[in-house]
Amino acid sequence: MKVKPSSQPVVVSLPLCHYDDTNSAKASRHQLKEAICSALFDMNVPSVCALNQATLALFAANQTSGIVVNIGFQVTSVVP
Repeated sequence: MKVKPSSQPVVVSLPLCHYDDTNSAKASRHQLKEAICSALFDMNVPSVCALNQATLALFAANQTSGIVVNIGFQVTSVVP
């Protein structure tokens, strides 16, 4: 794509994981976030913003509040 990572901020879309709230699942998600941030830091990315998919869907629709229905392959979620 011929884009310099050091000149582009990055938005990370995080999946909704309400169905698995065990301590091990939370720790696993935390490790994943740390690994992503570490990799982006190594590429000298100027900034990183991590948001869940529901928030990004609202922003894409030019809204700041609402109800998002996410119909996925295995999980459907409704987020107010």
